[in-house]
Amino acid sequence: MSNYFSARLRSACLVLGVLSIYGTPIAVAQDHVAHRVLVRFSNGMSPAKAQSALASVGGKVDWEIPGTTVKVVSLPPSANEAAIAVGLAHKPGVEFAEVDALIQASAVTPNDPWYANWQPQLRQINAPAAWSFNWGSPNLTVAVIGSGVYGQHPDLAGNMVPGWNFYNNNADASDVVGHDTCVAGIIGATANNGIGVASVASGVKLMPLRVTDLNDYATYSSIASAITYAADHGCKIAVPSFAAFDSSSTLQVAAHYMYSKGGLVISPSGNSGYRLTASDDSQVLEVSAVNGSLVIEPTSSTGSCIDLCAPSAGYTPQMTGGYGSFGGTCAASAYVTGAVALVWSANSALTNAQVVNVLRSSAMDLGPSGYDTSYGAGLLDVGAAVAAASGQTGGTAVDSTAPTITGMQPSNGQMVQGLISVTAQASDNVGVASMSLAIDGVQVASSSSGSCSYWWDTSRIQNGSHQIVASSKDAAGNSSNAAVTVTVSNPADTTPPAVSITNPLGGSTVGNSFTASAVASDNVGVSRVELYVDGKLSMTDTAAPWTFSVASRKWAKGNHTLVCRAYDAAGNRSDSAAVTVVH
Repeated sequence: MSNYFSARLRSACLVLGVLSIYGTPIAVAQDHVAHRVLVRFSNGMSPAKAQSALASVGGKVDWEIPGTTVKVVSLPPSANEAAIAVGLAHKPGVEFAEVDALIQASAVTPNDPWYANWQPQLRQINAPAAWSFNWGSPNLTVAVIGSGVYGQHPDLAGNMVPGWNFYNNNADASDVVGHDTCVAGIIGATANNGIGVASVASGVKLMPLRVTDLNDYATYSSIASAITYAADHGCKIAVPSFAAFDSSSTLQVAAHYMYSKGGLVISPSGNSGYRLTASDDSQVLEVSAVNGSLVIEPTSSTGSCIDLCAPSAGYTPQMTGGYGSFGGTCAASAYVTGAVALVWSANSALTNAQVVNVLRSSAMDLGPSGYDTSYGAGLLDVGAAVAAASGQTGGTAVDSTAPTITGMQPSNGQMVQGLISVTAQASDNVGVASMSLAIDGVQVASSSSGSCSYWWDTSRIQNGSHQIVASSKDAAGNSSNAAVTVTVSNPADTTPPAVSITNPLGGSTVGNSFTASAVASDNVGVSRVELYVDGKLSMTDTAAPWTFSVASRKWAKGNHTLVCRAYDAAGNRSDSAAVTVVH
């Protein structure tokens, strides 16, 4: 946190004090750099005439901006740079001349009346910097899942699309509690319209999906249904106002469904103050909450599942038609939801994994250095995230480099036999998140590091060609595969299995039905066991334990002989000792 504020302080001092350009300190005037103009001469202007034009105003070329032919010209201390720029611009052979103005391209101030004094949280997360890139694409729809949304609110009406009421099973998704009108307002209230408040992503569309009863309770099934509905009805993002993704497998499956469709679910961590024990789900973006001093809220749940933190409060539209305060981790998740919308609006080609990576890698580190289980990767920085997604200089670059897989063993074309070690390693420009090994299309091992290994007993498979594939993925979702083909060449198997009947025992009396059991073993592996009754095949079992449900009702009275025959993959076979039973 101290690093972030010191960086911001240094930036402020830069504007008020001096600029250091190529090592030369230059005083700063109110709205432009003092003692400096920028000049571009026409192509036909000779160097001598250009030098003469500059000398007439006491100017000297300090440097030229690469690729532009624009010259950065320093002036005497007493010069009026604005007047000189106008004068130079009218000289023959001068294409243009202008002062080196100071602009705040990374900040936009909306004209909504409540913004300046009642929405400091938007500045805490650097949202104004993001608005210089975009306000959110109207082609992107966010599903707000909870109590419904008061869609007639003047700051929301223009951004609403039809939703659904899963509680009453109808199209009336109006807010019945008031909670999710507030959530929708933080995400996408119409900004810069001269009324009310601003929001993180005021240009996106909002789809209300009501799942709660009149007491603000909802079922897992209704929330999951709303998530899958959102995924199937054009929503790229869903924000359910429920902290249950760590405890419900149903909700996780629904979130993973949306992820598989290219979307993303953003979840609040909860307001119980619990230490969550669930591990991180890479397909759900989970958010904790901080107070106005950027300290974790005591009521905010924390744990290793936390990805980011965001402010716990907001001033937002209400279902009464007015505005009011709203707080908790649902407010925090709403800020992150808006940020996800702006990132995707800036670069629609990003995968959901890359969006998560952009947000985490651009976050402002709070608490202990690096990732921690209270603040996650840090405080949401919308401006930095959108700059990174847009590919702008100074933003955190989007990781598009896939891991490189090296060192696979056995090597391609190698002949193998018996028990061997299969290994692979991977490296990445950021870090390897996972690896796996598959043999003939079946995954046999996985890891969460840059190496993976498996002990492979080749004696249990047929001789011939077999393919080994190593796969690796980084945190941004970039993946790579590498494959080798080996030849398994084990000596011919001539050893037959051993088999014996364990039930019933010899001399036993059996009724109209009974269970016969056998044990079988082999140097390679038993492929099947057959049961013969009085010399005739009765049943076959292909997997241990070798058991047979025998219907003996129609057997003749008297003695009957049972024999089990075992086979291995090479076709070797052997019979058990015969067992005689009485019916």
